[in-house]
Amino acid sequence: MRIPLPCKFGETFEYKGKSLKLLSVSWFKWSYKGLEFTYTTDKEFVTSTDMNQPEYMEIPDEMVKSCQIKGLGYPLKGIGYVAGIEFREGRLFADIIVESRYLVHILCECDENGKYKKSGEIQFPPVPSFETDEKRKSAVLKQFHDVPFGTIKL
Repeated sequence: MRIPLPCKFGETFEYKGKSLKLLSVSWFKWSYKGLEFTYTTDKEFVTSTDMNQPEYMEIPDEMVKSCQIKGLGYPLKGIGYVAGIEFREGRLFADIIVESRYLVHILCECDENGKYKKSGEIQFPPVPSFETDEKRKSAVLKQFHDVPFGTIKL
């Protein structure tokens, strides 16, 4: 899937006379108007259906469809899909919605193509079900228990 971006992650773009820093993008497919992209910036949210942007990112189509997450190359157990890409601490993270865990969002460090970065950090939401490493490991495939875990900073 081609993801249009108004600029590179971490850089700024002009929107309605304001300079905004791009922090993340998410998408939703509407039945009546197709794909809509939501860009999170340092100041506000911007939505667009315009596929013609100065930058873009390509991720495999199968990543945006519900399936076994491990089949996408991510170290998570369960069924889910990639719902967005976030720029945090100078790195990219895939926002994975884990449907088999009550639609929880887990961030996995990824490359510029949305693929899991080898030994990349996994960030969990700040909720009781992930408050300890033992609980976090329950959501991660055993061979990835040694990768760094973090908590999503809201």
